[in-house]
Amino acid sequence: MKHTLRLLSLVLVLMMLSSVCLASDGLTSDERGKAPYAETVVITAAMGDETAAVSFLGEGETREKNRWTDLYLDRLNIQVESAWVASEYESKLNLAIASGDLPDAFRCNYTQMCQLAQAGLLADLSEVYADYASDTTKKYLEGYQVGFDSGIVDGKLVGISMQHYGTVTKPYYLYIRNDWLEASGMEVPTTIDELTELARVFMASDFDGNGIDDTYGIAEDSSLSTIIHMMPSFHAYSETWLKDDNGEIRFGGVDASVKTALETYASWYEEGILTTEFAAMNTEQMYADIINDRVGIWVTKHGFAFGCMPDNIITNGPEAIWYPYPMPSVDGEQVYMEMPWQVENYCVVSKDCKNPEAVIKLINVYTGFRNGEETAEDFTYYMDNVHTLSAPFVVNNPFADNQQNKDIKYAIETGDTSIVEADATTYQKYLSCMAWINDKDPNSVCAYLQVSDKGAYTIGNEYIDNGWYIVTALGGQKPDTMIERGSALTSMLNEGFTQIIMGEQPVEYFDELASAWYTAGGQQITDEMNELYGG
Repeated sequence: MKHTLRLLSLVLVLMMLSSVCLASDGLTSDERGKAPYAETVVITAAMGDETAAVSFLGEGETREKNRWTDLYLDRLNIQVESAWVASEYESKLNLAIASGDLPDAFRCNYTQMCQLAQAGLLADLSEVYADYASDTTKKYLEGYQVGFDSGIVDGKLVGISMQHYGTVTKPYYLYIRNDWLEASGMEVPTTIDELTELARVFMASDFDGNGIDDTYGIAEDSSLSTIIHMMPSFHAYSETWLKDDNGEIRFGGVDASVKTALETYASWYEEGILTTEFAAMNTEQMYADIINDRVGIWVTKHGFAFGCMPDNIITNGPEAIWYPYPMPSVDGEQVYMEMPWQVENYCVVSKDCKNPEAVIKLINVYTGFRNGEETAEDFTYYMDNVHTLSAPFVVNNPFADNQQNKDIKYAIETGDTSIVEADATTYQKYLSCMAWINDKDPNSVCAYLQVSDKGAYTIGNEYIDNGWYIVTALGGQKPDTMIERGSALTSMLNEGFTQIIMGEQPVEYFDELASAWYTAGGQQITDEMNELYGG
């Protein structure tokens, strides 16, 4: 029954939203959504303290008044005023929710959105979306339909999904320091056995030439990021809720396949391939080991290049670049990556907002930039992360980074830059790629390792195009018990994994750990997951 009612409500809402709405003014929603008001409309907004953007503000700009707020006023005659700016955004928002003192527009997560909707504090955006959303805004939202649908609560569109930058941003990769790989004379590993052997060679060869036995094989820190995200190499999915052919849902983190992976990791630790210090290290300390020639292999996402890679190049030279590769397989079978739920935030509007359609019009401005509908002069709106100042009026193109990779590769290969020049962010990344190719600029290596033919997205797009990924059954709505106990259960598993890897517990301890997870709330979460998403 719950599925039937949910489907019916979605069908009714989406039938309305998908229609071409023409009001008495005779304008399309695209035209109406870009027209300025005759008189200034004021919209108050809650904002986070995006320090990355604030540090690059131009002369005379502030978090509250900047090129984006000026643009909104000039283009739409909408004056965006800051209700508050907070570095601890979630805490401040929770206080505002508790008091009921809400600004006109703000971003929130799914749980907060549902709480606000059920308390009757949010505007129903169904009609203003149909009447004012631009063609591009609708393309982005309805292109990733499950994300858009997740903003519908009790048949009302109460949240505009901010979407994401593309499924290609989600996979993890095997990164290897290139000068060490070339010096080893070995091929890129495609199996776990080959990876283990390469790590041994890195440890034994003293590639940094300091004459000290201070190198280990594979980077890791206390977060267990490498260990967790290499699980798919063993056909284990420790962060994914898996649905079988019968519609039954279970948590991959307690599957027997995880035990097999832990057995390998424990052998790596015993051999010194994993440093004995990993459980006490944070990410910055691990970065220091990468820069200081202590390790040459790591498993992480495309964002690695934006972490310590420029400093690594500055310290060790361009030949010390780390290239991404597909994840190795324990048995030679295809590795499938984990694909999480991709919507983190929603733009919501207070029920007391006098002009809820203005929020849709502000979102249209952002999507227009993302879609390359602006002029070259508008490039300044994206430089140095200043585009983050446009929050909360953001809807990202869910295909953006997938397409960026393909367009930039084409431009590099052919010299035809017409496509990349049409979009400010794509063009900026292309220029960075060329700065690395031509000049080995350390600050340009980040984009090169993300979107070029040698970048992570080239591998990621192969996974996406071939369907080599497994989507979690967990959507926007988290079960109540997961909200209450999920963090504690994750910590319990990670602590147990660490004990097994470090030899403090035998591998067989995993069975006891999995049983404890079910008893401590995992079974209740599993039951609730099946109630929400099973069948």
